[in-house]
Amino acid sequence: MFSINKLLKVVLLYLSLLASSTAATFSGYVGGSYPGDPFNVTSDSPFIQIASAADSLGARVIEMDYGIKVGGGGVGAKARIANSGFGGARELDVGASVLYEDLIFTPIRNDGGATSVDVLLNLSLGGFINLLPQGQAATFGSIAVMVNNVTIGSLERTFNLNGVDQINATGVLSGVSPNGSIFTNIAHPLSFALNTPVSLQFGIVVSAFVNGPDFSFAESDSDFFNTLSLDPNSVFTVLTPDLEVSIDSVSAGIANNQLAPIPLPASMLLMLPGWFVILRWRKTTAG
Repeated sequence: MFSINKLLKVVLLYLSLLASSTAATFSGYVGGSYPGDPFNVTSDSPFIQIASAADSLGARVIEMDYGIKVGGGGVGAKARIANSGFGGARELDVGASVLYEDLIFTPIRNDGGATSVDVLLNLSLGGFINLLPQGQAATFGSIAVMVNNVTIGSLERTFNLNGVDQINATGVLSGVSPNGSIFTNIAHPLSFALNTPVSLQFGIVVSAFVNGPDFSFAESDSDFFNTLSLDPNSVFTVLTPDLEVSIDSVSAGIANNQLAPIPLPASMLLMLPGWFVILRWRKTTAG
């Protein structure tokens, strides 16, 4: 039976974890030769940033749209640029990433005496790359997936001036076709120390590029706004034999290797004085 004493222990344990944890760092970036100013932001709170811009001269129009979504167990980015009538090259690059610095792997069973743990980081990715060239225009769209500042996979699609549709996929995105919607699961190997806070960072960068002579039309749309996200049911798969661990992070909302809401929101923390009163009342009435 879950007594009030056990509840109090859970509260105090969570408070200690919260006090020792580091807030997540959410980042977004926009750059390239597009109509508008670069955007670069780092925040300790999740955010969504969506914008569009256009330059026009008579019937000639350059349009740009981008979106950044960071938080909630994932990141998302999209880039669209269209060149109608204006000659020349235009590019739009959009990135999103999240950094957690309070991830802890705590051994529950360690028969082999391991000091570190080998795992697979489980992610899912959804989106598409759509290219619409006409005439002598060329288009390009891409996505790169990064974990701990290392590119673990990329997907590039090019429609060149000769009308050839080319696809180049590497790493964890090898074999993925950008024709139509892309939905794929990613399992990336990592190694972490036990019993000490460690960092996990993951993110994506998408690009859209168009190029053509005057009075040509080209559009590139790289949309991965559906997010690169952690597997909510099993964030990591443990590979180290004879080792069972609890995997937790307050800033990422990971509890025992699953994505979960913060166990005790601020509204519940305000009830702490009431819990102490209940405990005191129970002790008095018991005596």
